[in-house]
Amino acid sequence: MASVIRIDNLRKIYGKGDNAMTAIDGLSLEVQSGQIYGFLGSNGAGKTTTIKILLSLIHATSGQAYLFDTPIHEAHDILQTKVGALVEEATFYPFMTGYDNLRVLAQSSGIKDIEVRKTLSLVGLENYAKRKTKTYSTGMKQRLGVASALLTNPDLIILDEPTSGLDPKGIQDMRIMFQHLAHNEGKTIFLSSHLLHEIEQTCDHVAIIHKGKLVQEGTVESLVSEQSRFHIKATPIDKAFALLAESFSAQLVDTKIEINASADDIPKIIQTLIENEIALYEVIPKRRTLEDLFLDVTHD
Repeated sequence: MASVIRIDNLRKIYGKGDNAMTAIDGLSLEVQSGQIYGFLGSNGAGKTTTIKILLSLIHATSGQAYLFDTPIHEAHDILQTKVGALVEEATFYPFMTGYDNLRVLAQSSGIKDIEVRKTLSLVGLENYAKRKTKTYSTGMKQRLGVASALLTNPDLIILDEPTSGLDPKGIQDMRIMFQHLAHNEGKTIFLSSHLLHEIEQTCDHVAIIHKGKLVQEGTVESLVSEQSRFHIKATPIDKAFALLAESFSAQLVDTKIEINASADDIPKIIQTLIENEIALYEVIPKRRTLEDLFLDVTHD
C-alpha cells in the first residue's frame, strides 16, 4: 500500500528559553492509502499541532512530514488538490445558507453546483441547505464543516474532532460515511477524536500520543484483542476466591471474582470449582477496550 502521510522524528517547540514548551517530541508514524487512521491523545497531547503541520498552517521545529511522499514545504499543489480538512471548529457566514456557504467555496475551486448538492446530501444536510447557518445547531454546523472538507473530492481527508456536537444518530451517520469513503471509494481518512468508543468502531488503525510522543500504535483489532481477564460469579464467593487465588492473579470486584487467565484455562477452572462444591453461575470474558488501552498507556 502507498504511503499517504509519513511523519519522521517531528518536533515542535513553542517559545524560547525558560518559556519553551514542547508540543511534539520526536513523533514518527505512517498512514497507508485507504486506511481510517485514528489519532488519539488527551487535551494538550499535540494532536492539533500535528494536524496543523500536516496542513502547512504552522512549521515544525525539526523533523519532516510528507504527504503522498512529498515534503510538506513542497506540497502546496497537493494540499490544494488532494487534501480536504476540518481543523477544530467549523465557521461560516451566518447570514448565508448552508448551500450558499458551500457554493462560495466551490466557485473559488472551480467546482460545479451539482457537486455542492451531492456533498450536502452526503453529510445529511439536503433538507437544511436553504436555511441560514445562524439557525444551525452545533451538530449541523459540524456536518457542514465536514462537507467543506469533502467538497473537492479529496484523496486524503484530515478531520479534527468531526463528530463534536453531534447526537448519537449523527455520529453513527458519520461513521457509516467514513467507512464508505475509505472502503468503497479508496479515500484515506486521518481522524482525531476524543470519543474512544467511536474510534474503536470506526477506525482500522490507531496511534496514541501522550505529551507529544507516540506511546502506542497498531491496528484496532490487535490492540484490543487481548482477552486475558474473566469475571466469575460463584457461591460461596469467599471459598471460590481462595481457591482461584492459589493459581491465578485474582481480585474481588463487587460480587464477582476477576482473574487473569487464558481461555484455555477456563474448562479447568470450571471443573475445579464444581469438584469443590461451589455453585458456578457465570464466566464472562472481560474484553479490553480502546478506552482501557488509552488509560493504561497515558496513565490517566
